Amino acid sequence: MKEVTGYELRVTGYGLRGVFSAQRHRGHREPQRTTEKTNLSRILLLLIFPLFIWSCSSSNIQENLISVSIVPEKYFVEQIAGDDFEVNIIIPPGASHSNYDPSPSNMAAMGRSVAYLRMGSIGFEQSLIDKIAELNPNLKIYDLSEGVHLVASPEVLEDVQCQENNHHHHHGSYDQHIWMSARKAKIIAKNICNAVSGLKPERSSFYQDNLTAFLQKMDTLDAVTQRKLADLSVHAFVIFHPALTYYAEDYGLEQIPLEVDGKEPSVAWMQKVVAEIQNKNVRLIFTQGEYSQAAAVAVSETTGVELQAINPLSEAWETEFERITDIISEKMK
Repeated sequence: MKEVTGYELRVTGYGLRGVFSAQRHRGHREPQRTTEKTNLSRILLLLIFPLFIWSCSSSNIQENLISVSIVPEKYFVEQIAGDDFEVNIIIPPGASHSNYDPSPSNMAAMGRSVAYLRMGSIGFEQSLIDKIAELNPNLKIYDLSEGVHLVASPEVLEDVQCQENNHHHHHGSYDQHIWMSARKAKIIAKNICNAVSGLKPERSSFYQDNLTAFLQKMDTLDAVTQRKLADLSVHAFVIFHPALTYYAEDYGLEQIPLEVDGKEPSVAWMQKVVAEIQNKNVRLIFTQGEYSQAAAVAVSETTGVELQAINPLSEAWETEFERITDIISEKMK
């Protein structure tokens, strides 16, 4: 097993900083946008936001248009409402829900929407939801996380990261990746059913029938997943962005994140992850296309553990859920 020591990554010959730099020059995304850049873009968005909302008066509201935060919500909405509504997705495919700033055109479409179905408190929802409500009083806002028991954000190896970065960590924050759980998806679907039934009461029976069918589908998916993961010999996996918190909780698995609290992993953090991999015989490192691959590649090359790309933000939610299960079932037996 090769080692990560100091700032030298022996497997590549680069220092860890060199690895990130090399990946960037090859066209990879920046691992983490700076706080200053993110804050500036949000300030600019807030400055121009009222102009778009002002242009979208109540007379321009489209009764069949609803807005959602992330791509998987479109899948859930269509499972319940069929094609009764056009869905405006605020965070487009390929963008990270952690640090994406909505475009003015997306926000203008929200201003024309009859309702906004927020996932809970992800990314921009936390910083902009009050302003959205203030500037768009005709918009009905529904929280799809209502009724979900939230767990604390992943804190694996957290003390090392916090001490090295010398920053304040919000230990009271909660993980918002509720959509990556078949069990939590049932609550999301019930909240969607309540929302669309309120928007179109004359279609409530149709929505309720679809909800019943969807709940049965999720029960089946959950049962099949439990069977597939029943005889694993390894119960831990590494993932760059901790999107499988509730999936892991449902099936007795341990998720070891490389990124915690949205921070690029430090050398000390990566050393601890390598130690966890050795101690727990980890066989999988999951990566996601919305984030830099550099840290995951470095740990993979150091430990020999296989990389697997997944897409928790896929519109084909059920297919991707099953694919993730099959990968875990195959690699962690």
